[in-house]
Amino acid sequence: LPGREVLRAFESLARDPHGAVALVPLDLLWFIDSYMANGKQRAALRARIAKLYAPALASLGWSSSAAEPPWRRLFRTHLIRFLALQIEDPVVLAEAARLGRRVLGIDRDAPHDEAHPERAVAPDLADILLAAAARTGGADVYNALAAELGRSEDAQLRQRLIFALGNTRDPTLVERALDLALDPTLRQNERLSTLRPLLGALATRDAAWSWLVRHFDALAAVLPDRFAGRLPAMLNMCDKQRSEEVRAFFAPRIDQLTGGPRNLAQALESAAQCATRVETQRDSVERYLRELR
Repeated sequence: LPGREVLRAFESLARDPHGAVALVPLDLLWFIDSYMANGKQRAALRARIAKLYAPALASLGWSSSAAEPPWRRLFRTHLIRFLALQIEDPVVLAEAARLGRRVLGIDRDAPHDEAHPERAVAPDLADILLAAAARTGGADVYNALAAELGRSEDAQLRQRLIFALGNTRDPTLVERALDLALDPTLRQNERLSTLRPLLGALATRDAAWSWLVRHFDALAAVLPDRFAGRLPAMLNMCDKQRSEEVRAFFAPRIDQLTGGPRNLAQALESAAQCATRVETQRDSVERYLRELR
């Protein structure tokens, strides 16, 4: 189907009161936001998405109750994650960041439970709120997250904190977050947890790829078996140039990585399919985006 027609049809799905229906458009909207829109088009698309989902967020609110059905919890979590971290809606991101700073104890207007900072918000929102705080904050937020990570032995909380650190956007802090993959204080299974979101995000994927090229051998040496072979699957690729760079970089290394050949082949195939999809739908999607202005 032409992209424009699909997007118009999806607007009615976005208004559906049940999350199982309303969340369906998000994958396609993510694709267009990541690979097809730019500049004013992206701003118009994000404004349209925020407007479509504003009633749902108002109905869901930011907290849950024991009597709430599971689908509403999932709806809230996925929707806030998308609005705050993917399209960075200013209102949603600001509120998520405010709550994230409260969790960290750097919100002067709220008390902080130092023994259990994760209990300040619903557990299913904690990683989103901490990530939003890192996304909008500076060194003070980054340092607070890093300090909490240094104190915690709780595996789940550590994963939330590491994910949040991987959502920073200040260039200097991005470099610190990337270097965290080589930090000796991290556990082996945590080393890719900052790298993954940085490799995937539109704003940081180029910097993260450059870092990976420079540090790959050192990183592979401290990863558990199979982890290094998963790295090609983490790359956010949708163009021929990056695909060729990845192919050339991994060519002399991939056979030594457990699972590497298959992951690389799948990553390159996905990138080719993505580029073809963009080219095929470009004109139709651009008509939709122009109509949003």
